[in-house]
Amino acid sequence: MEIYYQNSAGKRLYLDRGAYKMLAKSSLWDYEWNYSTNNYNGRPQMSIRRKSTKRNISVVVSAGTVTECMQKLSELSDFFDIDVVTGTAGRIYVGSGYLKCYVIKSTKSGKYVQTRKTTVTFDVLPDGEDWIYESKYIFQPQETSGSGNNMDYPHDYPFDYYNGMSSRILLNEAISDADFEMVVYGPCENPEILIGSHKYHVNCQLETGEYLVINSLSKKIYKVKNDGEQVNQYNLQDRDWYVFQKVASGSHSVSWSGLFGFDITMYERRSEPKWT
Repeated sequence: MEIYYQNSAGKRLYLDRGAYKMLAKSSLWDYEWNYSTNNYNGRPQMSIRRKSTKRNISVVVSAGTVTECMQKLSELSDFFDIDVVTGTAGRIYVGSGYLKCYVIKSTKSGKYVQTRKTTVTFDVLPDGEDWIYESKYIFQPQETSGSGNNMDYPHDYPFDYYNGMSSRILLNEAISDADFEMVVYGPCENPEILIGSHKYHVNCQLETGEYLVINSLSKKIYKVKNDGEQVNQYNLQDRDWYVFQKVASGSHSVSWSGLFGFDITMYERRSEPKWT
């Protein structure tokens, strides 16, 4: 299971190999729930939420010479500090799950400048309480040409497209409702997608190469044009249906016209990383 940190500049640093190895005594896996209790009709009621607590990781830094070890320490500090300087959280990954966070403190032993191997402890401040796992589902357009042959699609999908209306399955394996990002690819007009019994509908028009983004986390709806310009589409949502409705736990049928393709990325939230 890989362990690495990806900073806000998109650079990745592995903490399970080479010059850097994270120790198992880290509190990264620990979590705590805030809670309050009261009695309602003689029965206990729980009000709970996860507590975003500071954690720590201990990293062994080693190199062939003292000078090289000091260089590795400096590189490690700069790698973490860029997130604090820019105000954009990095991500620490354990396997495929990640925790958004900042590294806010470094503590070293008194002998760290005199050795080729030293241990540094870092305080990690989570940006949000949860470990996040992303699951991406790709739904193909099923439009055909006038001759009835399968159509090519302008985006790089490793699929052939076929006739007929679409009906597929979307599986949320998490124990709770999942936030999502939905990306609809043009060309299409007024795209409408039914997940289970809930409709996601925006009254907009997408040209070839354009796409629409619906994000339940940021509560944003926008179109990305061919020149990269983002155009707000929030006011074009169908007000009869809540377009940011989370995807409930379980299996759901997905239906749409089949005349366009789209992706759905779901975000599973967990108290701690998966152990496998």
